Amino acid sequence: MTSAQSQPAPDLTSPEVATNSAATSEFTPAPTIPTPQSSGNPSAQTPFEQAHTKFHAVTTNSEIEFQAIEAAGVAFKQAQENPEWATSPAFREEAWMALVAACKRAERAEKAQEEANREMEKAIEEARAELEVEKKVVDAERRIIAALQSVLDRTDGFGC
Repeated sequence: MTSAQSQPAPDLTSPEVATNSAATSEFTPAPTIPTPQSSGNPSAQTPFEQAHTKFHAVTTNSEIEFQAIEAAGVAFKQAQENPEWATSPAFREEAWMALVAACKRAERAEKAQEEANREMEKAIEEARAELEVEKKVVDAERRIIAALQSVLDRTDGFGC
């Protein structure tokens, strides 16, 4: 047994990684695509292969996107603690791809949030404009009522 095989790769679903169980339950793992490293056996996957599977299943929900980045960071930390398997080129490539994918997803979520914010601002401005028009209509109605009341008050003494 080599030194790289002496310590199994940590599980990304462990409590240390999955600090928010409600959020991690939203991850739906995509089907595992066999790679030379995993050969289709999920227990033989590196932490980044496991994370990569989770990243493919992440929705555009911003909170989940940032948790994916956090999971990638935890996997990097675990790699630092176990340099035997972290030094493999396949692991580094997978780690980099997983981190880039997580960052791109977070960026898309941020852009979607910005677009939603712009649409909300536009709706607020339209509502303000409608409110201003409504205020002008109400003011005009009040002036008309006041003018009619004035006419009634003046004509009341003439026996009309």
